Amino acid sequence: MKQMKKLLCLLLSAVFVFSAAACGKPAVTTGSSASDNGEIDIDSVDFNDYEYISIEEYRDKTLAGHIAQYVGFLSGYEFARDSAGNIRVGMPDSWFEICNGPYAEPNSRNKHADKLLMNDETGLWEVWNDDDFSIDILNQYIIADMYEDYGTFTTKSIKDGWLEYDVYDMGGGHRSNGAYGLFKSKDYLPSYVGMREYGNLYGVNGEPYIANETLGMAAAGMPGVAADITDVFAEVTSDMDPVLWARFFSTMYSMAYFESDIDTLISEARKTLPEGCVVGEVIDEVYALRKKYPTLSQWREAAKEAEKICYRHHFEHDSKMGESSINCSFILIGLLWGEGDFFETLRIISLAGHGGDSTTPVGVGIVAIINGFDCIPQEALDKTWQDGQGVVVNQPIKDQKKDYWMVALGLPERIKMADVVDMY
Repeated sequence: MKQMKKLLCLLLSAVFVFSAAACGKPAVTTGSSASDNGEIDIDSVDFNDYEYISIEEYRDKTLAGHIAQYVGFLSGYEFARDSAGNIRVGMPDSWFEICNGPYAEPNSRNKHADKLLMNDETGLWEVWNDDDFSIDILNQYIIADMYEDYGTFTTKSIKDGWLEYDVYDMGGGHRSNGAYGLFKSKDYLPSYVGMREYGNLYGVNGEPYIANETLGMAAAGMPGVAADITDVFAEVTSDMDPVLWARFFSTMYSMAYFESDIDTLISEARKTLPEGCVVGEVIDEVYALRKKYPTLSQWREAAKEAEKICYRHHFEHDSKMGESSINCSFILIGLLWGEGDFFETLRIISLAGHGGDSTTPVGVGIVAIINGFDCIPQEALDKTWQDGQGVVVNQPIKDQKKDYWMVALGLPERIKMADVVDMY
């Protein structure tokens, strides 16, 4: 078999990819049956028309992007407060420890639930599920189901999947007044269950961009496809700005397989956004801060100013909208000041403040894809990947209130990280 057959063909032209998908053009395949089923024989493809990477490189980058989700979550600080109760922005470097943040141990500075626990029977660390990656994992099961059941992308599988897998993820997915509840009681389509107008009382939250941005890894090099599928999945859990942020970051994930320059990724992903949107305004504000505070050591000054100028108080009921603008400005600060370096990006977003446990995975996932698996420090791999034996425990942590479960009880109790990567 020719070496060319081992290559994963990936389109860079978003317009062409979307058109091919929409028009139902035949897939590229190999083997003697290609001409029998209407598909294109890969031997006939002119690869000069494509950008491509090997399957091995695709897996390496996807593995890096996936593991970065856990590393970011276990390192980031969520809403750390000072003695007066104010949210701390730009915490000191001494607070930063890779995979040893507030969700990885009883952290005296910002104690939260411990979601990195040693399994005494296996001798391995286990990461317990959280909304920062629970929906990311769920999405891969749903995509697998839709292609097995229907052979194509279908929104019905999203609705069916949320019910079949018994999703307890909170925020926009609330069991009564969120996505799950509206799927079950109203039989709504996915595009409606995230909207406050149709009954989602948690209709503005960060879950679209913290839980769906990794869909870009399922459309590597195809930003148009990434934007399209992300819109559908992101609309399940929220509405308005957070959905646009999900589209923006997902397309960056998609393009990161072929593009290493952060400025280029941001500018190209921005082209998927509507003109005049708040997301674009936040991007402009961050770039203005980049000029004002150009050095790495000045990222804290940029973050403190961004907290003030990027807040959006759109309606009285959705303060989360303002938090989304702040949180996403911190992701951009980490990417721009970190300049594509995994460690610096991880450190900056982890310490920036507000929803750092959720925002850090978004940013470091992009730079992990750019740099590949080798960029992730061994100390992080020792607590997550563990030579391919790492698992996510899909169960509520002990004594946790049911209102805060972030699990899908219809999925396996323990999900191997390697199996999730295989699903991509």
